[in-house]
Amino acid sequence: MNKEIEKLIQSQNKEQITKALALVKQKGSIKELALLLDLFVSTKDTDLELQLVELLSNVKIPEANTIIIDYIKRPLSGNKQQLLLQICWQSRLDFSAHLFLFVEIFIQSRFEGALEAFTLIEILLTDYSFDDTLKTKIIKTLKESVSESEKEKQLLTVELTKLF
Repeated sequence: MNKEIEKLIQSQNKEQITKALALVKQKGSIKELALLLDLFVSTKDTDLELQLVELLSNVKIPEANTIIIDYIKRPLSGNKQQLLLQICWQSRLDFSAHLFLFVEIFIQSRFEGALEAFTLIEILLTDYSFDDTLKTKIIKTLKESVSESEKEKQLLTVELTKLF
């Protein structure tokens, strides 16, 4: 890990952190990803959060998907999980091994989070092929969840089911 980037991020100073993000764009590596995600989940600064979403959405290192999934599975406050889902679909990294996880997140989330999960699932279904057994399991799971959802999300669930 680049010690200068690490020091700047840990400074807790927004100016220094912004400088670190610029350095990551120039010469960052997978080694800084966990540090950036830690900062992302802990920040309450919306400007910094948006900068991090933009930066993380442009990560193209295939191994990053495993680290991002680790953060998605954590209990997160506010809209952090929703933003991590957005990062996933914007990055276009291969998250196909986690399709069922995204379906579960879709089911458990409120409408806005479900919409991000829907987008990610739709992209995965377009870009990758999946086993019919998994598709059947997902359709069954989605149909079982429909009655428990608010009306707006019920319609989204029906549309998601059609994609399979």
